Amino acid sequence: MSHIFGQIKSSVYCCVSAIIMLLTLTSCNNNNNRISEFKTDTDMRSVEIDFVVPDVMEAIKVYEAIFEVERVDITDQPKGLNEVIFKIYGVSFHMLDENPDYQLTAPKPGDPKSIWFNIIVPDIAETYAKAMTAGCSEIQPITDIPEMKISNAMFTDPFGHIWMLHQVYTNN
Repeated sequence: MSHIFGQIKSSVYCCVSAIIMLLTLTSCNNNNNRISEFKTDTDMRSVEIDFVVPDVMEAIKVYEAIFEVERVDITDQPKGLNEVIFKIYGVSFHMLDENPDYQLTAPKPGDPKSIWFNIIVPDIAETYAKAMTAGCSEIQPITDIPEMKISNAMFTDPFGHIWMLHQVYTNN
């Protein structure tokens, strides 16, 4: 039960952080403005996957060894305050350092989370081999599913997050 409350606290922290950031931006722009006086930017839309690891500087090296990672932003703060925003095949990921003061906790060994990252790759054997070389642990080996024209595999990274790989086949 305390695990669920920890996740709720993390979600609340993220919402509070966004509000504080927005209030800071409005006060920096003009101390007399109120949020209600600003126009909403209806074109501003995005989705990112946020997750916590013990150390983002270590984790980004692992992910770069496995996938074609495009770094978008990376901070250089003391451990516990760093974050990395990166993309894999156009999908944005926002990775944060573990920081108990802000209820940001990474998965612990033997306690994987119920979410996983599903990545379609051009060569599942090559990507899976890279994951194993990078210190990941097998959950499901490469499994061919000919009736669905796919192969898939699953692994846990060294930081407790689950990744599923897919390779899709055509009739060519």
